[in-house]
Parts: sequence; C-alpha cells; structure tokens
Amino acid sequence: MGAAAGNINDFWPEHARKMIKLYESFGGTYGLGRKNPGQGNEDGSVGSPFLNFAIAIDKAMFKEFRRRTMGPEYARAIRRANQNSKSR
Repeated sequence: MGAAAGNINDFWPEHARKMIKLYESFGGTYGLGRKNPGQGNEDGSVGSPFLNFAIAIDKAMFKEFRRRTMGPEYARAIRRANQNSKSR
C-alpha cells in the first residue's frame, strides 16, 4: 500500500464492485432487496442475501475502512457504484 492518506470514498466504488464480483463468483446473485416502507421495517427496506454479505464484510474491516453510514444509505452507495461502473 502507498503512503497516501486516502479517504473511504477514494476506494469505495471499487470495493463495492469487488464485493459484487466475489459474491457472484460463488454462485450468488447480486441484489439489494426492495423498498418496503411498511410496518415492521424500520429502515424502510427489505434486505437481501447479498446485502447481508456486504454488511458482514464491512463489519470485518478495520474501523478506519468501514462505511460510516449503514441502512438504506449503504445499499444506495453499492447501487450507485455498480451503476457508475456500467456507464464507463
């Protein structure tokens, strides 16, 4: 690793894409669940096996590299990184 003092945002999109590729390489299907603002879903969304996988990876990382926001913001960040990689 270089000596640069990077920010989480510097590597996040690439990290999110690598999580998707890793999950799919083991036969999983990328998906983030769906919005469900109904009762019983405090955060307003229904998760997915991939989202649970991504959250587990985040929790295993050093504190300095963890995503600061979880919940719906975490899923949106993954979705945005994936969509931006397709537009290149």
